[in-house]
This record gives sequence, C-alpha cells and structure tokens, in this order.
Amino acid sequence: MLRWGIVLSAMALLAVAAIAQPPPQMAAQWQKFREEHKYHFQLRETFLKLGELEKKGGPTALTKDQAKNLLAIFQPLTKKEKLTADEAKEVLRKVKAVLRPDQLNALQRIQLPRFGRPGGGPGGPGGQGGPGGGPTGGQRFDPSQMRNFNPLSLVVKVDPKSPAAEWAKRRAERIKEVLSLLEKKAK
Repeated sequence: MLRWGIVLSAMALLAVAAIAQPPPQMAAQWQKFREEHKYHFQLRETFLKLGELEKKGGPTALTKDQAKNLLAIFQPLTKKEKLTADEAKEVLRKVKAVLRPDQLNALQRIQLPRFGRPGGGPGGPGGQGGPGGGPTGGQRFDPSQMRNFNPLSLVVKVDPKSPAAEWAKRRAERIKEVLSLLEKKAK
C-alpha cells in the first residue's frame, strides 16, 4: 500500500512538472533571446542588486559619490525605450568602474526574489511572458517585439487592460525604488 502511495505521488509530481514546462519551441526561443540579450539581463540584475546592497548597509554600502555617479548613469536610461546589447554592455562597464571590489563581490552574493507565476520566473521584459506562462496569462513569447528592450525604461507603454499591466507596474515601482535609494544616498 505504501509503495503504491509513493508511486502515485511520484507520478503526480511528474505530471505537474510536465504541465508547467513550456513547449520545446518556446523554451528554445526564450533561451536564444536570453543569450542574445544577456547584457540587458545582467544590467537589470545589477541595478536591482545595487538596491539590495544599499538596503543592507554595512561596509559595502554605497558612498555618497558612488550614488551620484550611479544616478548619472541610470537616470538617462529610464527615459530611453530601447537599448542595444552594446549599450547595455557599456553601461555595465561604467557601473563596475564606480564600485569597489568588495562591493562587486557583495553583489555576486545577493539573491534576488523571483516574480511571476511558479515556473515562469519574472516573465519577459516589457511584460511579455516567458516560458512557464509568465505574467501575461499564456500570451505567446514574441522576441521580435522585444528586440533591444531596455530593462530600466520607465517609458514603455503597456495597455492597462493587458494581463501584463500589473507586471509592468511592479517593474516600474522597483526601478523607482532603487532610484529613490540612490537619490537619498546622494544627498
């Protein structure tokens, strides 16, 4: 009896895992997109981790001058809708030049919270859902609409009736929160 319970539990877990997996073609598209836009994703992650680093405080907290320099880098980006891979890579280079080695190491250790549905991660940039459903209620992933997206843009327009609207709102709030932390430190 116990053996059948274990077998049935294992089968149920496998069934749930199979349902949560995106179709292979979509997963391949998403993976290719992430590789092509790796600097965009690194920029977003670094930006959010800087906010976490500042919240933690301590010896690796940003200095007033560092916060000013980072604001000078990030604020213009929030007004830009698109960002090429080369531009994202250059921004990352500038950000790293502002930080000390101990701060860069601290950023590597920070784990960001996951957003979106279970199995879907944060969805894609600009409100498009990635594999696993993402925040758009099963909308298909269309990499052509997201080419050269800017992960820090506050000017991206999302239809308020769209399932992506809530995700876009949370994304904008997080960007504003990090900018606010930097502004507070820069004063």
